[in-house]
Amino acid sequence: AAMTEVPFSAQHRTVLLCGIGIGIGAYVAWVNVVGKRERRAPVEMSVQEVVDMFRVLDLNGDGFITQAEMVKALKSNPAIAKKLGMPESASLDDSSFQLAFGKVDENGDKNITIGELLHFYGHSDVTARDLLLALRTANYSDALLSVITSDIVRKVAETLIKHK
Repeated sequence: AAMTEVPFSAQHRTVLLCGIGIGIGAYVAWVNVVGKRERRAPVEMSVQEVVDMFRVLDLNGDGFITQAEMVKALKSNPAIAKKLGMPESASLDDSSFQLAFGKVDENGDKNITIGELLHFYGHSDVTARDLLLALRTANYSDALLSVITSDIVRKVAETLIKHK
């Protein structure tokens, strides 16, 4: 399904920036509190490089990388497979792919978000401003920025409820 471009006013942009700031801040706190299994990326990448890679892997542009999208993208992008430490000839039933995907997919929902990918590459402390700049540089629309932000906030809320 194609995303519809939604015009954002200056006020909407301010609210979005605040939402990203709250979401990222809460996400960082969640990462520090939950302290899930160790995730060490095979290579170092800047925030912009991670966002650019996310854009390539998110084939349908919905703000999430599904396992099917990942498999398809890895086959056509062997360099990205190497950066993720995943087999380029992966299939959904391949145990090495499932293990590698699981290292990035922190909550096990079979989707990778920008927050999870940034954390995998050691960028849990990225500021809202830097993330927004990287997303803008990667040509994300305001509508998709809203999806990404709401996902971060939703995941934080779900985690806080689980660990009450």
